[in-house]
Amino acid sequence: MLVLLLGCTKERTYKYASPVYRQVQDAGQAHKEQQYTALKSRIKYKQQLFFEEYHRSGEEHRKVLVNLAKKYVYTVLTDTVFPYWYDTKWDYNGTTETPGKGKIACGYFVTTTLKHMGFDINRVKLAQQASSKIIKTICGKNKTHIISNNDIKQLEKYMLSREDGLYIIGLDNHVGFIHKKGKVLSIIHSNGIRKSMQVVSEPLTKSKLVLRSNAFYIGSILDNSEVFKKWILKNKIELQV
Repeated sequence: MLVLLLGCTKERTYKYASPVYRQVQDAGQAHKEQQYTALKSRIKYKQQLFFEEYHRSGEEHRKVLVNLAKKYVYTVLTDTVFPYWYDTKWDYNGTTETPGKGKIACGYFVTTTLKHMGFDINRVKLAQQASSKIIKTICGKNKTHIISNNDIKQLEKYMLSREDGLYIIGLDNHVGFIHKKGKVLSIIHSNGIRKSMQVVSEPLTKSKLVLRSNAFYIGSILDNSEVFKKWILKNKIELQV
């Protein structure tokens, strides 16, 4: 997931180790769209299997299913969904639902990928909210950790103390995901910084948007069992204000 910065060209060029990324980039846009549509169908089918098993299970097995749903969503988002979106162009008003085609703003990148993963959210309305509200809606009420004064060291220390997984991070005027895997901290976001301006995965503490932000709002997606129960049951996730 780490990014390799190549040369000093006019625009930054990113390379990713992801086999999914390499496959879809080599095949071209039309193939990418076809494969992404197939991916969404597989996600929908898997979600239906969770739904059916949940309804025929007792309470203890339902808890197991919620934990399995967390692992499934985490793995598919980080290993497959995000790589499809890498290199998609950024625009402040971007709302595309097709990776590699059109442009996408930071909030829309977060809500669109979650929507495609099967979460029943209002993609447009949620994308237009402050990052704190996006975190509260997806990660749960009273579960937002706030770090102020542009304390990058404290941000790194806090994240390294957390479990491996997927988080949402809000900055002063930005939102994205944090992927923690061991000691590797990556921010995956639609990056509006000049000479980048695309969906990228890059080291968290080297991101220019992170370095420029005064405050950091962080919530763990995987810690919110209730939102995964709603994912299994295909229940609507209401905006939390």
